[in-house]
Amino acid sequence: MARNKSEKNYRIDFAKKTIVVTAAFASKAYDPESEEYKILTRLQRDFPDMKIERKTHRTPAKYTTKQGEEFSHNQFKNLTYDNMAGFINGLPNSEGKMSDRKKKDKDKKKKQKSVMEAEIMRFM
Repeated sequence: MARNKSEKNYRIDFAKKTIVVTAAFASKAYDPESEEYKILTRLQRDFPDMKIERKTHRTPAKYTTKQGEEFSHNQFKNLTYDNMAGFINGLPNSEGKMSDRKKKDKDKKKKQKSVMEAEIMRFM
């Protein structure tokens, strides 16, 4: 039975002296006729001093702010200007707030355009 590297259901950890197997691999290894049983017995024979452990779930990442608050997810994920504009548009008195932002964006674009034109004129 050929296996891809992605289908490998065990890992040898030489630092901890353990053989870590997945739950599915361990349950299939209970059957003495299965390929998993043969692999596990071969590993035990090759590394008799190593312990066998079942792989457990991965601990979720913790995100910590500069103030020390911990969150279970990244609170800034999917935070874009478009999403912020949509949020601001939903607020009361949003027209004034968004018009200020649009005015600043126009001024910024004009400034960028004038700088670009000045650079082009400098090289001509």
